[in-house]
Amino acid sequence: MYSTGQDSIQSDGFDGDPLALLAEAVEVLGKIDPAELPDSVLADDVLGLRRLLDRGECVFARWAVVSHRRGVGARDGAVSTAGWLRTRAGMTQSRASRAIAAGEALEVMPATAAAWGSGEISADHAGWITQARVPGFEAALAAVEPTLVGHARRGELRELKAGLARIRDLTRPDSLHDERGFSLARTFRGAVVGELSLDAEGGEIVRKALDAYTDPPLPADDRTAAQRRADALVALCRVALDAGLPGRVSGSQVPHVSLILDHDTLAHGLDGRCELEHAGPVSPSTARRICCDAAVSRVVTDPDGIPLEVGRSRRTVPPPLRRAVVVRDRGCRFPGCDRDPARCQVHHVTHWADGGPTVLENLILVCSHHHHLLHEGRWHATFDGHTLHTHRPDRTELTHSALAA
Repeated sequence: MYSTGQDSIQSDGFDGDPLALLAEAVEVLGKIDPAELPDSVLADDVLGLRRLLDRGECVFARWAVVSHRRGVGARDGAVSTAGWLRTRAGMTQSRASRAIAAGEALEVMPATAAAWGSGEISADHAGWITQARVPGFEAALAAVEPTLVGHARRGELRELKAGLARIRDLTRPDSLHDERGFSLARTFRGAVVGELSLDAEGGEIVRKALDAYTDPPLPADDRTAAQRRADALVALCRVALDAGLPGRVSGSQVPHVSLILDHDTLAHGLDGRCELEHAGPVSPSTARRICCDAAVSRVVTDPDGIPLEVGRSRRTVPPPLRRAVVVRDRGCRFPGCDRDPARCQVHHVTHWADGGPTVLENLILVCSHHHHLLHEGRWHATFDGHTLHTHRPDRTELTHSALAA
């Protein structure tokens, strides 16, 4: 049982900080050059290290669910514990959510908790088992949980998957359809990566469409199968755009991409802002290629990067000005939040009733949650047209948010 000290976490019967001890062990391991280890030692140590990491994931899941219940991320203005972990721990939203759900499931799944915590089963296998938990069916799951854990312990993955599929069919016959989803994210390298989950019918439709547009392997084609499928997906989307978007006349001119760039960047290839609205920065040469053979919606900025300004005579932000705010802010400006513009609202930093003008220098883009914090949550913000300073209700500053270069 743990007791919280002023600066560390201490355990009864243990003189020291377990987290500090763990950090010291990781430091020592990091100084070992695995290339110098004999094969037999390397094999044992790799497996042992993986087992310890899995056990650590079990501990983290238990702690994450307690953090979730206490709402520890609220002090930083986070929308959720998963969002707080994404910002503060660098986790993905889905991974943080899965950890919280796993921690909750472990409280009613003792066999899984014991096997995972001791390193007998991996974090991945434990995750599969905990995801089988459905409210109202705990008794049925408890009856087969030892069998599932046994399959995972012995590495009988086919049997484990079959058992989990049977549970899903009995408890959640429509779960695959309910859990469908598609997300896209941009990596630090500028690539766009996605995660797709479909039910059997949806997956069959997508596979059929991709197969129809995927080029067969040819001797002169050095693309991998994955690269050919990626090109097929882009081709499918081009066909959809060329056919016209919903609500438009088929074949009408629609933008394929939205390109934001400085005039000198396009005209002379000079350094400056040059990016796709959703995918992020691209090179001037790529921008010129896109403009050469595409329907493009352009936003050309002046040397200061400011598209336009509207005076105080209008309280409601007109569409051109909102577009300018979106171009500048690119998403929610609240520190630690990166919700996209489609989920955001334009906020007057100095309220209209207090004399704040409806001009670019007094407007920021914030999501609905943080808009409520700034109005009803007694949070305070100041903005000079470039840097946003955000303060908690007690007037301590969270962090500041400056525009990206």
